Formats: sequence, structure tokens, C-alpha cells
Amino acid sequence: MSETDSTGRNDGSQTGQAGLSQEERRKRFTYALDVIMDFRRMNGADLARALHRSPNTIARWKKGLTRPNVDDISSLCEVLGVIPELFVSPPSVPSYPIEEYRRRRVPSEPIGK
Repeated sequence: MSETDSTGRNDGSQTGQAGLSQEERRKRFTYALDVIMDFRRMNGADLARALHRSPNTIARWKKGLTRPNVDDISSLCEVLGVIPELFVSPPSVPSYPIEEYRRRRVPSEPIGK
């Protein structure tokens, strides 16, 4: 059975994620959303404007309190330039913090000089 958010909308939590706990689905979705928003250099307010949703709605998605419905996922994919599977059946969360792999600065000279 899928969950519904405070508006009664289906969150799609069972789609493509059979066998995963609710907590694992929440972690995977919020991580995927955070990573792609960071990659696209969008904050919650930017995404809210693009989707015609309230910033509070985006904040609830990012915190894992609610999940977007099917229409919102379609809009998310269009705005963020990703395929629906990223949000419907997100990959597992790495056990290391992604920040460790971000480039801090671009070197001015090639490595090895």
C-alpha cells in the first residue's frame, strides 16, 4: 500500500521499490533530490518557482516528510533534466559523504608539472 501526503496524494512509495523499508525509500529519494538539485545549482526556492509549488512543499520533500505525486515527479524530471526512475526507484545512498568527492577548485596547472 502506498502512502499519502497531507493532501491525500499518493507518494508512489511502493512503485519499483518492493522489499525496501519506508525509511530506506525516504533516504534514497531525499538523497537523489539533494544531489540533483546541487548538481543543477538549484535551491528550494528556485525549484518551487519552477514547479509552481510552495517552498514549504519542496522543504517537506527534501526532509522526507512527504513525497511528490506522479504529476510532481513528471514536472521534477522536466525541470531537473532527469529520467523518472531517479525519483521512482532511486539508487542506494552511498556510505560515504558526496562532499568528499566534490572538486574544491580547478587547478591552474596540469597535475605532474
